[in-house]
Amino acid sequence: MIMKVSVILTSYNKPDFIDRVLKSMVEQTYPHWELLIMDDGSEQGTIQKIQPYLSDERIQLYSHTVHPAKRLLTARYATLINEALTRITGELICYLTDDTVYHKDRLLKMVDVFRSKPHIDIVYSSQRVVHVNQHLVETMSFVREANQILEHASFQVDHCSVMHRSRLLPLIYEKYGQYWDDEPKHWHHADSVFWMRLNHFASFFPLKAVLDTTYKTPHSFHHQFSSMPYDLIDGTIIE
Repeated sequence: MIMKVSVILTSYNKPDFIDRVLKSMVEQTYPHWELLIMDDGSEQGTIQKIQPYLSDERIQLYSHTVHPAKRLLTARYATLINEALTRITGELICYLTDDTVYHKDRLLKMVDVFRSKPHIDIVYSSQRVVHVNQHLVETMSFVREANQILEHASFQVDHCSVMHRSRLLPLIYEKYGQYWDDEPKHWHHADSVFWMRLNHFASFFPLKAVLDTTYKTPHSFHHQFSSMPYDLIDGTIIE
């Protein structure tokens, strides 16, 4: 049975990594996928790295511009994911960032779970986390293990380690009025808020295999905003 996978990639100024991220997609052993690149106004260097991959008809680029004064009005990656979720055509959905690579059998192994276990709606895998310095040299690494069924996946599962059935989306929208919560107070953890919404309808089932590697660079989201408060008070101005 063919099951199409929709992958949503959020991108913003990662010219050093975006090529390897996209390469990891086109090298997937499972061919039935579409990739929606949701770029948030990257500079030309990043766009130039993306352009060669657009010859693959499975890959679509959606470029966005936002005035700097409005960039902090929402958690931008969640805003872009919500738009992408209105465009997808797959039965299965997963998420990707511009500093994470999928291992070549990532999609195949996850799809196999959904094929063999129709009662399962969400799967998550183990993930290798690699810290690199400004020269992209590894300084440390560890594995975030997927080893148990999770009824409360928030803050336990990474953004890029999940696949879920698209049939959950209308249930989430009906209950919450949107998919991902993009309020700015969730800038640090919009994925965990969405996991909570998913958990209202289904459990997260583990796949112990390490199926993606995420790189923490000096320019990664959490390093770049390390001085930003974890919780934002309404009306706070950040420079």
